Amino acid sequence: MNDKQEAALMFIQRVDIATIASELGVSEPTVYQWLHEQGTINDARSHRNALVAAAYAEGWTIRRICMALKVSQGTVYGILHTAEVQLRRRRRPYSNEESETIVKMYVAGKKLSMIVNETDRSLTYIYRILDRYGVPRRRSR
Repeated sequence: MNDKQEAALMFIQRVDIATIASELGVSEPTVYQWLHEQGTINDARSHRNALVAAAYAEGWTIRRICMALKVSQGTVYGILHTAEVQLRRRRRPYSNEESETIVKMYVAGKKLSMIVNETDRSLTYIYRILDRYGVPRRRSR
């Protein structure tokens, strides 16, 4: 297997460009050129774009898609816009039960990042709930 093929294989396995370049002893632009010549970048992007559109159509949240595919929110919105996907504008309604669960998790010592991931709510929303219930914030370490 030559370096170009190895670069393509590593890229398909989600190894980042900088790592590929370092391991093969070439520059990042060289890796990009190889991948473009072989059509690997376009194929990988097409596949990723199809995954984003399918996940959104199945009801996944933007945040969940970002975490699963390791892409930014801007990338996901751009893909959906290009694919002319109608965005959902409704938000999940807030419930007292969910608010109480968030408070219990926080008081029990669970990290904010874990609460955000488990509830699929923003950090701002979590802070609002804690403030609404009068929960004192933990000091950062």
